[in-house]
Amino acid sequence: MAKKIVKNLGNQPLYFNLSGGRSLKIPARSQAEVEEEDVNSGEMALHQSRGNIILVDAGEEKSEGGAGAGASHPPGGRVNPQPAVSAQKEEGGED
Repeated sequence: MAKKIVKNLGNQPLYFNLSGGRSLKIPARSQAEVEEEDVNSGEMALHQSRGNIILVDAGEEKSEGGAGAGASHPPGGRVNPQPAVSAQKEEGGED
């Protein structure tokens, strides 16, 4: 089977109990290479749905830290949402 790269987005390590009595630890803010079968397991699917882990494309792994790396992801992984009041003012929605 093919290997996939999984990234832990949290500030705490994640521990997975995989099929066949195997276990996996992904350190905080780190990546691990796992089998495709393990990525499709119920436990990893749960963490993916919660946003704790993501699958990393091979191209994204190489370009991380490059000139265009910050274009798709804000620094620190934080988004500064615009307050609803300001958005209404800009669109002329305030009476």
